[in-house]
Amino acid sequence: MQGAIEVILRTFTAFILLWLFVMVLGKQTIAQRSYHLYIASITMGTIAGNLAFNVKVKFLYFIIAIILMGTIVFMLNWVAVQKSRIGKWIAGEPATLIQNGQILEQSMEQMGYSLQSLKQALRAKDIFNVEEVECAILETNGSLSILKKEKYQNATKQDLNLLSPTRNIPVDN
Repeated sequence: MQGAIEVILRTFTAFILLWLFVMVLGKQTIAQRSYHLYIASITMGTIAGNLAFNVKVKFLYFIIAIILMGTIVFMLNWVAVQKSRIGKWIAGEPATLIQNGQILEQSMEQMGYSLQSLKQALRAKDIFNVEEVECAILETNGSLSILKKEKYQNATKQDLNLLSPTRNIPVDN
């Protein structure tokens, strides 16, 4: 019974520490917007999981590991914001895969991004023909941002002179 109580306490502690980690580092941790945040999320989850059930390792060691990892990630985020050159190295940079309607094969090769992966990402954006794309950028979080060629872009209300009155957006407080 004592072992079960220890696991319960460790699990609650792990949850609280992970929750604090996400609260301190913000929503970008959830979105894993860069390499170091992706790595940190995996590592923090592993440490927390071990804290919850690995009773052979001292409780204090897990606490030290979580605090140290959280501090490292916090410092990397701070440096990335303060120093843009270093920030590009820490967080990575977006890569252009299609420019002026042309697939940049060298850029795709450098990123390890195959033509099949590009086509799959385009289909996820409801683009089934590469010819429709003016520009495609692989963002640091792995998502693909697309600018369609002008003739394939959707018409907007402004294009059709159908401007509607401004509305307030309801926000829960």
